[in-house]
Amino acid sequence: LASRDGGEILNFEGVRQLESQRAGKMPGGGTALKNQFQSVALAMHNFHDVFNRFPMYDDWHYFGPDAKPFLSWRVFLLPYLDQAPLYQQFHFDEPWDSPHNIQLLDKMPQVYRSRGDASDSTTTRIQVFTGPEALFERVASGNYGGPTFLGPRIPQITDGTSNTFLAIEAGISKAVPWTKPDDLEFDPNDPLGTMGLNPDDVFTAALADGSVRQISAREVQSVLKALITPAGGEFGAWTYNDPGVTPQGSILPGISVTGTNENRLVIS
Repeated sequence: LASRDGGEILNFEGVRQLESQRAGKMPGGGTALKNQFQSVALAMHNFHDVFNRFPMYDDWHYFGPDAKPFLSWRVFLLPYLDQAPLYQQFHFDEPWDSPHNIQLLDKMPQVYRSRGDASDSTTTRIQVFTGPEALFERVASGNYGGPTFLGPRIPQITDGTSNTFLAIEAGISKAVPWTKPDDLEFDPNDPLGTMGLNPDDVFTAALADGSVRQISAREVQSVLKALITPAGGEFGAWTYNDPGVTPQGSILPGISVTGTNENRLVIS
Protein backbone atom coordinates (compact mmCIF):
# COMPACT_ATOMS: atom_id res chain seq x y z
CA LEU A 1 0.00 0.00 0.00
CA ALA A 2 1.04 3.60 -0.58
CA SER A 3 0.33 6.17 2.11
CA ARG A 4 -1.28 9.45 1.23
CA ASP A 5 2.08 11.07 2.04
CA GLY A 6 3.68 9.15 -0.81
CA GLY A 7 5.45 6.56 1.36
CA GLU A 8 4.99 2.80 1.18
CA ILE A 9 3.18 0.80 3.87
CA LEU A 10 4.31 -2.80 3.85
CA ASN A 11 2.52 -4.21 6.87
CA PHE A 12 0.29 -3.61 9.88
CA GLU A 13 3.17 -2.12 11.88
CA GLY A 14 3.67 0.49 9.17
CA VAL A 15 0.07 1.62 9.51
CA ARG A 16 0.34 1.78 13.28
CA GLN A 17 3.48 3.91 13.18
CA LEU A 18 2.10 6.18 10.47
CA GLU A 19 -1.10 6.89 12.36
CA SER A 20 0.74 7.35 15.68
CA GLN A 21 3.07 9.89 14.11
CA ARG A 22 0.18 11.81 12.57
CA ALA A 23 -1.57 11.86 15.95
CA GLY A 24 1.58 13.35 17.51
CA LYS A 25 1.97 10.35 19.80
CA MET A 26 5.50 9.35 18.84
CA PRO A 27 7.86 11.95 20.31
CA GLY A 28 11.29 11.84 18.79
CA GLY A 29 10.50 9.70 15.80
CA GLY A 30 10.41 5.90 15.72
CA THR A 31 13.56 4.02 14.85
CA ALA A 32 15.92 7.01 15.02
CA LEU A 33 14.93 7.80 18.59
CA LYS A 34 15.16 4.15 19.61
CA ASN A 35 18.69 4.05 18.19
CA GLN A 36 19.60 7.14 20.20
CA PHE A 37 18.28 5.55 23.38
CA GLN A 38 20.16 2.35 22.64
CA SER A 39 23.34 4.43 22.38
CA VAL A 40 22.61 6.14 25.69
CA ALA A 41 21.76 2.84 27.41
CA LEU A 42 24.95 1.21 26.11
CA ALA A 43 27.00 4.21 27.24
CA MET A 44 25.40 3.99 30.68
CA HIS A 45 26.36 0.32 30.98
CA ASN A 46 29.89 0.94 29.72
CA PHE A 47 30.23 3.66 32.34
CA HIS A 48 28.99 1.16 34.95
CA ASP A 49 31.56 -1.38 33.78
CA VAL A 50 34.34 1.14 34.46
CA PHE A 51 33.13 2.75 37.69
CA ASN A 52 30.87 0.02 39.10
CA ARG A 53 27.93 2.41 39.10
CA PHE A 54 25.89 4.53 36.75
CA PRO A 55 26.91 8.21 36.69
CA MET A 56 27.96 9.85 38.81
CA TYR A 57 31.08 8.38 40.38
CA ASP A 58 32.68 9.55 43.61
CA ASP A 59 35.03 12.48 43.05
CA TRP A 60 34.08 15.26 45.42
CA HIS A 61 35.81 17.89 43.27
CA TYR A 62 32.94 17.51 40.81
CA PHE A 63 30.22 18.27 43.36
CA GLY A 64 28.94 21.46 44.96
CA PRO A 65 28.36 22.03 48.70
CA ASP A 66 24.77 20.81 48.24
CA ALA A 67 26.18 17.42 47.12
CA LYS A 68 24.77 17.97 43.63
CA PRO A 69 27.17 17.51 40.69
CA PHE A 70 28.24 20.62 38.82
CA LEU A 71 27.46 18.96 35.49
CA SER A 72 24.83 16.54 34.24
CA TRP A 73 25.38 12.81 33.84
CA ARG A 74 24.86 13.52 30.14
CA VAL A 75 28.26 15.25 30.11
CA PHE A 76 29.97 12.34 31.84
CA LEU A 77 28.62 9.91 29.24
CA LEU A 78 30.30 11.80 26.39
CA PRO A 79 33.44 9.59 26.20
CA TYR A 80 31.16 6.56 25.82
CA LEU A 81 29.23 8.26 23.01
CA ASP A 82 32.29 8.92 20.83
CA GLN A 83 32.41 12.50 22.11
CA ALA A 84 35.71 12.47 24.00
CA PRO A 85 37.02 15.73 22.43
CA LEU A 86 33.92 17.59 23.63
CA TYR A 87 34.17 15.96 27.07
CA GLN A 88 37.74 17.17 27.46
CA GLN A 89 36.69 20.79 26.97
CA PHE A 90 34.65 20.92 30.19
CA HIS A 91 35.88 22.26 33.51
CA PHE A 92 34.47 19.60 35.82
CA ASP A 93 35.06 21.54 39.02
CA GLU A 94 32.87 24.40 37.81
CA PRO A 95 29.06 24.66 37.57
CA TRP A 96 27.35 23.98 34.24
CA ASP A 97 26.69 27.71 33.80
CA SER A 98 30.15 28.96 34.73
CA PRO A 99 31.66 31.46 32.26
CA HIS A 100 33.65 28.64 30.66
CA ASN A 101 31.16 25.75 30.70
CA ILE A 102 28.23 27.80 29.46
CA GLN A 103 30.12 28.29 26.19
CA LEU A 104 29.80 24.54 25.54
CA LEU A 105 26.02 24.51 25.85
CA ASP A 106 25.51 24.99 22.11
CA LYS A 107 27.59 21.88 21.36
CA MET A 108 24.89 19.41 22.39
CA PRO A 109 25.33 16.07 20.58
CA GLN A 110 22.49 14.94 18.33
CA VAL A 111 21.95 11.86 20.50
CA TYR A 112 20.27 14.08 23.11
CA ARG A 113 17.84 15.71 20.66
CA SER A 114 14.24 14.75 19.93
CA ARG A 115 12.39 14.83 16.65
CA GLY A 116 11.40 18.39 15.85
CA ASP A 117 14.26 19.94 17.82
CA ALA A 118 16.26 22.54 15.93
CA SER A 119 19.75 21.47 14.89
CA ASP A 120 21.16 24.13 17.22
CA SER A 121 18.88 23.34 20.19
CA THR A 122 20.50 23.20 23.61
CA THR A 123 17.79 21.54 25.71
CA THR A 124 17.02 17.85 26.07
CA ARG A 125 14.15 15.66 27.19
CA ILE A 126 16.33 12.57 27.72
CA GLN A 127 16.37 12.35 31.49
CA VAL A 128 16.51 10.02 34.47
CA PHE A 129 14.30 9.92 37.57
CA THR A 130 15.64 11.45 40.77
CA GLY A 131 14.26 11.92 44.26
CA PRO A 132 13.04 9.51 46.95
CA GLU A 133 12.45 5.94 45.76
CA ALA A 134 13.75 6.68 42.23
CA LEU A 135 16.74 4.88 40.69
CA PHE A 136 18.87 8.03 40.80
CA GLU A 137 17.67 8.83 44.30
CA ARG A 138 20.56 11.15 45.13
CA VAL A 139 21.37 10.20 48.69
CA ALA A 140 24.33 12.22 49.89
CA SER A 141 27.50 10.34 50.74
CA GLY A 142 30.37 11.92 52.65
CA ASN A 143 33.24 9.95 51.17
CA TYR A 144 36.54 11.45 50.00
CA GLY A 145 36.34 14.97 51.34
CA GLY A 146 32.81 16.14 50.65
CA PRO A 147 29.17 15.17 50.16
CA THR A 148 28.26 13.65 46.82
CA PHE A 149 25.18 12.29 45.07
CA LEU A 150 26.47 9.03 43.65
CA GLY A 151 24.94 7.05 40.81
CA PRO A 152 23.20 3.73 41.54
CA ARG A 153 24.65 0.26 41.14
CA ILE A 154 22.92 -2.56 39.29
CA PRO A 155 22.59 -4.77 42.43
CA GLN A 156 20.37 -2.05 43.92
CA ILE A 157 17.75 -2.77 41.24
CA THR A 158 16.08 -5.59 43.13
CA ASP A 159 12.86 -5.33 41.13
CA GLY A 160 14.84 -6.48 38.11
CA THR A 161 16.61 -4.49 35.42
CA SER A 162 13.92 -5.38 32.87
CA ASN A 163 11.29 -3.86 35.18
CA THR A 164 13.00 -0.53 35.88
CA PHE A 165 13.40 2.61 33.78
CA LEU A 166 16.96 3.80 33.24
CA ALA A 167 16.13 6.91 31.18
CA ILE A 168 13.11 8.20 29.29
CA GLU A 169 12.16 10.94 26.87
CA ALA A 170 10.01 13.31 28.93
CA GLY A 171 7.38 15.72 27.66
CA ILE A 172 8.30 19.00 26.02
CA SER A 173 7.55 20.97 29.19
CA LYS A 174 10.30 19.06 31.02
CA ALA A 175 13.16 19.95 28.66
CA VAL A 176 16.32 21.19 30.42
CA PRO A 177 19.71 22.52 29.27
CA TRP A 178 21.62 19.36 28.47
CA THR A 179 24.65 20.14 30.66
CA LYS A 180 22.55 21.19 33.66
CA PRO A 181 22.28 18.54 36.41
CA ASP A 182 18.47 18.59 36.35
CA ASP A 183 16.23 15.59 35.77
CA LEU A 184 12.75 14.35 36.61
CA GLU A 185 12.02 14.72 40.33
CA PHE A 186 9.79 11.71 41.00
CA ASP A 187 6.40 12.37 42.56
CA PRO A 188 4.98 8.96 43.59
CA ASN A 189 1.50 10.48 43.66
CA ASP A 190 1.74 11.66 40.06
CA PRO A 191 4.21 9.57 38.02
CA LEU A 192 2.76 10.66 34.68
CA GLY A 193 2.91 14.32 35.69
CA THR A 194 6.51 13.79 36.73
CA MET A 195 7.20 12.83 33.13
CA GLY A 196 5.28 15.76 31.64
CA LEU A 197 3.07 13.36 29.68
CA ASN A 198 -0.63 12.67 29.14
CA PRO A 199 -2.32 9.25 29.06
CA ASP A 200 -2.63 9.44 25.26
CA ASP A 201 1.11 9.90 24.75
CA VAL A 202 3.58 7.27 23.55
CA PHE A 203 7.05 7.67 25.01
CA THR A 204 10.44 6.05 24.52
CA ALA A 205 12.33 4.54 27.44
CA ALA A 206 15.55 2.66 28.06
CA LEU A 207 15.21 0.00 30.72
CA ALA A 208 18.02 -0.81 33.11
CA ASP A 209 18.75 -4.04 31.23
CA GLY A 210 19.72 -1.94 28.20
CA SER A 211 16.59 -2.64 26.15
CA VAL A 212 14.61 0.20 24.56
CA ARG A 213 10.84 0.37 24.26
CA GLN A 214 8.20 2.68 22.88
CA ILE A 215 5.43 2.59 25.44
CA SER A 216 1.81 3.66 25.58
CA ALA A 217 1.40 5.82 28.68
CA ARG A 218 -2.18 4.66 29.06
CA GLU A 219 -1.23 0.97 29.04
CA VAL A 220 1.39 1.33 31.77
CA GLN A 221 -0.18 4.14 33.80
CA SER A 222 -1.17 1.77 36.60
CA VAL A 223 2.38 0.40 36.93
CA LEU A 224 4.42 3.55 36.25
CA LYS A 225 5.46 3.87 39.90
CA ALA A 226 6.72 0.29 39.79
CA LEU A 227 8.70 0.97 36.62
CA ILE A 228 10.29 4.09 38.11
CA THR A 229 11.24 2.62 41.49
CA PRO A 230 14.08 0.06 41.42
CA ALA A 231 13.36 -1.64 44.73
CA GLY A 232 9.68 -1.18 45.49
CA GLY A 233 8.76 -4.86 45.18
CA GLU A 234 5.54 -3.94 43.40
CA PHE A 235 5.55 -6.75 40.83
CA GLY A 236 7.61 -9.65 39.63
CA ALA A 237 7.43 -9.16 35.88
CA TRP A 238 6.29 -6.58 33.38
CA THR A 239 4.58 -7.63 30.19
CA TYR A 240 5.47 -5.25 27.37
CA ASN A 241 2.91 -4.53 24.69
CA ASP A 242 4.08 -2.43 21.76
CA PRO A 243 1.79 0.60 21.50
CA GLY A 244 -0.29 1.24 18.44
CA VAL A 245 -3.58 2.54 17.18
CA THR A 246 -6.49 0.85 15.52
CA PRO A 247 -5.52 0.72 11.84
CA GLN A 248 -8.24 2.63 10.15
CA GLY A 249 -8.58 5.70 7.96
CA SER A 250 -7.97 6.81 4.42
CA ILE A 251 -4.79 5.61 2.71
CA LEU A 252 -5.48 7.02 -0.76
CA PRO A 253 -8.56 8.80 -2.06
CA GLY A 254 -11.25 6.17 -2.25
CA ILE A 255 -9.21 3.55 -0.36
CA SER A 256 -9.61 3.17 3.40
CA VAL A 257 -8.37 0.77 6.06
CA THR A 258 -11.23 -0.22 8.34
CA GLY A 259 -9.46 -2.70 10.63
CA THR A 260 -7.69 -6.04 10.60
CA ASN A 261 -8.61 -9.67 10.20
CA GLU A 262 -6.03 -12.24 11.39
CA ASN A 263 -3.38 -9.48 11.29
CA ARG A 264 -4.25 -8.56 7.68
CA LEU A 265 -5.54 -5.16 6.68
CA VAL A 266 -9.22 -4.85 5.85
CA ILE A 267 -9.60 -2.39 2.98
CA SER A 268 -12.73 -0.79 1.62
